[in-house]
This record gives sequence, C-alpha cells and structure tokens, in this order.
Amino acid sequence: MPISLCLMPTFACPARCRHCGTLSSPDAKGRLALAQQLEAIRQASEAGYEEVVFSGGEPSLAGDDLFAAMHAAVALGMRVRIVSNAHWATNLDVARKFAAALAGAGLAHATLSTGDEHSRFIPVANVLTAARALADRGIEVSIVVEATAARRHNSTNIESSSEFAALVRDYPDASVTIQDGVWSALSPYRALPYASGDTVNSQNLHTRGGCAELFRTTTIQADGVISPCCGLGIRTTDDLRLGEFGSISLTEADTAARTDPLKRWIAVAGPERILAAAGRKDTAIRWENQYAHRCQACVRIFRDPQVRRAAQACVPEHETEIAFLETVVEPAEKLIEG
Repeated sequence: MPISLCLMPTFACPARCRHCGTLSSPDAKGRLALAQQLEAIRQASEAGYEEVVFSGGEPSLAGDDLFAAMHAAVALGMRVRIVSNAHWATNLDVARKFAAALAGAGLAHATLSTGDEHSRFIPVANVLTAARALADRGIEVSIVVEATAARRHNSTNIESSSEFAALVRDYPDASVTIQDGVWSALSPYRALPYASGDTVNSQNLHTRGGCAELFRTTTIQADGVISPCCGLGIRTTDDLRLGEFGSISLTEADTAARTDPLKRWIAVAGPERILAAAGRKDTAIRWENQYAHRCQACVRIFRDPQVRRAAQACVPEHETEIAFLETVVEPAEKLIEG
C-alpha cells in the first residue's frame, strides 16, 4: 500500500532549470483544482496513506489553495511535507511570514532544492534564509543540492558557509540537514558528468536495491494524471501515467499499477538490476557507467524498445525472486523500519 500522496498543485515555477524532471517553468500550464486536491486527500486517508507531500512545479505558487489542502490533510491525521525552491524567501521578514503560514497550516517538513541550476534563478541565500525561518517555527528542513561532477555549489561548501553556521548556532535543536542529490538529464540516452563511482556498473550493482518510491508514493500531477511514483519520468513516460484522477480513484490506480510485472520487478529489485538483466539477455544493450540517477535508468527500461523487450523476456525467470521479495523481504524490512 502506498504511504505518501504527492500532489503537484501546479507545473509553474519561477525557475527554468535545464533537465527539470517535471518540465516546469514560468510558462508551464496546468493547475490541480483545490476540489481535486481535497478529494484526493480524502481518498488517501481512507486508503491508509500516512502523509501528503506538496511538490511541483513550485507549490507555493498555488497560494491559498496550498494552505487549504494542507489544513485538510492535517485534519485527517496525515503528516504534511513540501518541496520548494525557496523563491519566496527574498528576505528574512518575508520568509518568516511565509514560514508562519506554513506552520499554521501544519507543515512538518520542508525539502528545499538548490544547486548550480536552481541558483541561476533563485539564489542559494534564499534557501538559507528559508531554512532559518522554518527552523524558527520548529519545522524540519532538508536542503538538497544538485550533484554532478563539475559544480560550484555542493553540500560541503553550503554547510561551511557563515550563514549556515549562524543558523546552527542560533537554533541548536533544529533539524536542518544538507545533502547532495544526483542531478539527471531527462533523456535516457544522455549522460551528465558525474564523479568517479557515482554511476552504476557491474562492480557496484550489488549496492543498488529496490525502488523506495514505486508503489509507496502515488502522485497526482497538475494536469490530473496519476502516477505510481514521484520519479523524474512521470511526465514523459506513458507507463508511469495510470489515468486521470476523477476517471479512476487512487485505489484503482494503485491496483492497476501492480498488474505490470516490470513495475513489480523494479519496485523490489531496482531499475539498475533490471537494466543489467536486460544487458545479459541482449548483449548489444549498453548500460554500465551511464546512470547515476535511478529514475533515468527506469525511464530507459520503459522508453527503449530494445531494453523493454529484453527486460520483459527476463521476467518469467525472475518471478520467484519477485514474489519472495514482495511477500517476505519487503514486509520484514517494513517491520524493522516500524
């Protein structure tokens, strides 16, 4: 059963990042009506989902609709998170006002995105200002920095900045973390430069496990399309588009997603292992040292006809493994996590 409902109130965003996973920009169209958001939250609560994540696009651009939807989720006992680029934190006074509104709506955690691409449009200073304002309200903060081989911004230099040091000093009990997150091209045929060891190959394949998002996060995009994960390919990959909310329910979409053997295999083994299996089945398939971001590897499986054929041909010989991972390993891991 999915744990998280991800709502994308809008595709619009003040930034125009290259390789944006949701194809967001100031010109992007698409807005998820508040009534749809409220119905989705209701269905998610009834189905046992534990949290609602507001993403985008930039969810803060939804204005009052965002706060109304957050209030509705909290009223049903669900944890609320947001993913934002912190464009709204232009100065501390403005940031504190917005953070107060978020806290009042019940926000528990904020993920703030930054890095070389984001900073072309929103300064890193905004992110640190937003983190300070959110920490002041007792809201957990995760700062995620785009990771490629050649970049100006990384978790280390942001963490060593005087602004972050002051934040830690002034809010010693706050939960504010910084981490690097792989930045990926959308096309499965294009590779960005990554540091040595970041890309997957036969030597480090054993370190890759199942996908933590597929079947555990259900996304409703700003155009109403339901997807079985929150991955980078949900706007460009037909197999990750389950139907339109309103035409089908969340439960129906979740059930439909689980009928696909490839999705089941990806969920328990991870897309990198499926790519490797396809490469063994068809030795003309090249995959090693091409992918650092697993979503890009997943998109390759669905959008490359050669890989898809080979992967589907491998499914029968892996059915026992898939069933074992689904019925024994995954429940045990969830029990340990709980």
